[in-house]
Amino acid sequence: MENCSIDKLAIVADPVNADSVDRLEKYFQEDLLLGRSMTAFPYRYMYKLPFHAGVVMIADRNDKVRQLRFEFNPKHSKRDDVEAMYKRILSFMKYPEIKRLDLAFDYAENLSEMRWLDSKSRPFNVHHTGKGSVQTHYAGGKRSKMNIVMYDKRAEQAYSQGIDPEELGEKEWWRIEVRLNSSDEVTRFMNDDTYNPFDDVTPYYPIGMGMSGLKVDEQLKLIGLFTEHGKELLAKMSRPSRAKYKQMMKDYSLPTPVDIRGDFETQKNDLRTQVVSWIKHTKLAVF
Repeated sequence: MENCSIDKLAIVADPVNADSVDRLEKYFQEDLLLGRSMTAFPYRYMYKLPFHAGVVMIADRNDKVRQLRFEFNPKHSKRDDVEAMYKRILSFMKYPEIKRLDLAFDYAENLSEMRWLDSKSRPFNVHHTGKGSVQTHYAGGKRSKMNIVMYDKRAEQAYSQGIDPEELGEKEWWRIEVRLNSSDEVTRFMNDDTYNPFDDVTPYYPIGMGMSGLKVDEQLKLIGLFTEHGKELLAKMSRPSRAKYKQMMKDYSLPTPVDIRGDFETQKNDLRTQVVSWIKHTKLAVF
């Protein structure tokens, strides 16, 4: 693993006191020279922060939602002025609740051939490039409390900059993200030492190996499951058979070049510490 980081934090909170929203807006408009725009319900206004560093949304006081929502990527805090801005915004917030937390794991490996098995059979999507190789694998539906996303980060960066990926160098750069989409899931991550999203979602290579000791019919089934139609075949199996062959797909496939479950365990406490380092700038924060 090359790097591990928090890629996104979305925090909702109450204003510290009655005039906090007015003072926050004054800070945006007079100190940062920002204009506000209308945004989607249940929030009314939105401020886009400088340097694409995040957004702050504000709801009416009588709405049945927390009045403030702050979304940002901590990587932008490498700039001292952005770090100071983040801390200033957080100081206007109390009783914070994290609604979304994205954890990113970067690898200098080409993971385009890697696939995923989900023991809970949640929805998944695979997106391909024009050349047919996998560029994004998305595990979990839109309403899932947790998603796992794997994608070619170098290709994404090149696309956003309007350049050819080769201009960013020859080194591979793939990212696996864990997106925690609910406060309940974030709380589990912060407090449950046994929590690991990769207990249920396991990477594998769809290339069989070591199958010579299996019965011929089981070898044929595994070969079929390793094809692009394998997920459809699994879905048609009974639950016990599906569990059996998912385990066999893990046991009789080419080892993956990354240990994402182990990397998550290794980095878990450091990631928690990073979360706390931001939340501590709010008032009355409890985990």
